[in-house]
Amino acid sequence: MRAEIISVGTEHLLGQIVDTNAPYIAKKLASLGIDVFRKTTVGDNQKRIAEVLKESLKRVDLIIITGGLGPTEDDITKEVVSEVLRKRLELNKEIFTKIEQRLACFKKGTKRGALKQALIPHSAKILRNKIGTAPGILLEKEKKRIFILPGVPQEMRIMMDEEVIPYLSQISKKECIKSHILKLWGIGES
Repeated sequence: MRAEIISVGTEHLLGQIVDTNAPYIAKKLASLGIDVFRKTTVGDNQKRIAEVLKESLKRVDLIIITGGLGPTEDDITKEVVSEVLRKRLELNKEIFTKIEQRLACFKKGTKRGALKQALIPHSAKILRNKIGTAPGILLEKEKKRIFILPGVPQEMRIMMDEEVIPYLSQISKKECIKSHILKLWGIGES
C-alpha cells in the first residue's frame, strides 16, 4: 500500500505552527509496512487543496489529510474533498447534537460552527473524536481510501491510534519497512 500525507493549514506555511502531525502519521504507517511516498503542506485555499488531492489520487492508494475540519470559514478541507470526490455533504443530526451539547457552556456563535462540523460527505464512515468536536472521516473511491483527521495534534493522535491504525492493520498486507540509523563520531558524514 502506498500513502501520502497532506497537512492543511496556512499557519504551517507562515511558520506560526510546526506540523507535528505528519511525522507522527508517517511513523505509524511505517510500523504497518505502508510506504509514505510524499508529504505535502498546503494552505487553506480551495483551489490548491483540490490540486494537491487530485495529484495524490493519481499516485497512491491511501491519503491521510490533517487540518481544516474546524468551525471557522477557513476550515474547508471536508468541503473541498467532497467536491473533488463528487460527494454531497449531509447533516448528521447525531454529531450536530453532540457538538451542541459539548459547546452549551458558550453563550453564542456555536450553532453555525456545530452545523458546519456536522456536515458529513455522503457514504463516509465517521471516526469518533473523543476529545474535540470535529469528527474524522473515511472516504473510499475506486479502491482508494482517504482519511480526513483534525489538525489539533492531540485529537489527531487519538483518532490515528484508535480508529485509523486498527482499520489499516485489517486491510494492509503484513509487510515491514527496515531502516538503519548510523551514528558517527569523530569523522565527517561523507
